[in-house]
Amino acid sequence: LTASNITHGHRFLSPGEMNITHAEHYEQLLADAKVMADFAKRREAIAQGIAKVAAEAKLTLREDDGLLNEVTGLVEHPVPLLCEFDAKFLDLPPEVLISEMKNHQRYFALYGADGKLTNRFITVANMENADGGARVKDGNGRVVRARLADGEFYWEQDRKVKLEDWGQKLSDVVFHARVGMMDAKVARIRSLAQTIHANIDTRFNPPNLETTLETAALCKADLTSGMVGEFPELQGIMGCYYATAQQLPKILAEAIRDHYKPQGASDTLPES
Repeated sequence: LTASNITHGHRFLSPGEMNITHAEHYEQLLADAKVMADFAKRREAIAQGIAKVAAEAKLTLREDDGLLNEVTGLVEHPVPLLCEFDAKFLDLPPEVLISEMKNHQRYFALYGADGKLTNRFITVANMENADGGARVKDGNGRVVRARLADGEFYWEQDRKVKLEDWGQKLSDVVFHARVGMMDAKVARIRSLAQTIHANIDTRFNPPNLETTLETAALCKADLTSGMVGEFPELQGIMGCYYATAQQLPKILAEAIRDHYKPQGASDTLPES
């Protein structure tokens, strides 16, 4: 490749090739060609844009710096748009909705005045459209509805099966090629839990041995569920919901959720 002073702007909104006569002109030339070159400025523009859209709809944005950084790297001419999906999907666990919007579609979730998740979200398009983004909004709404329909199906079907039955399928899940299957790992967790329980200081108020061993046996069971198969990032979280649906002890359900924590420096710690 041979370097030159020719560059291009937005592939739809710019006039074509541009000659850069001086490096100092680079950023302004791209701006005129509908490309915001500076990452920090683009990030700030997106942050202000989505905040404005949320405020105009009288909704509260779910703050997520990681998602904001990712979206900033995906667009060059950010255009925030307010979209929505069918309200019936609000019956799903909020983590399912957030996972779909954030991890699969890069959407920003919105809360209502009651602090609950709404069926509206913000997407950041990379294009100005003559219809004000109407077709883009409709398209994004249809995409997320299709994905959430899958989640709705798994949510209904998974709860028909007990966690212990999901756990019996762990013999088909590889933990590590050189170490063995997930059911063997669960057996090791259970053995370790029994040893730790026998030696733990009672001032820590541990649950009884039966609950401890049952928790160890069920903590990985949701890995074989349909929902976690579709949304792997919900491992543990769905186990908590399914344990609660089975009316298992609250401390057991929460332990299934929390035993994966902390997942990074910014994550919370287990509460028990």
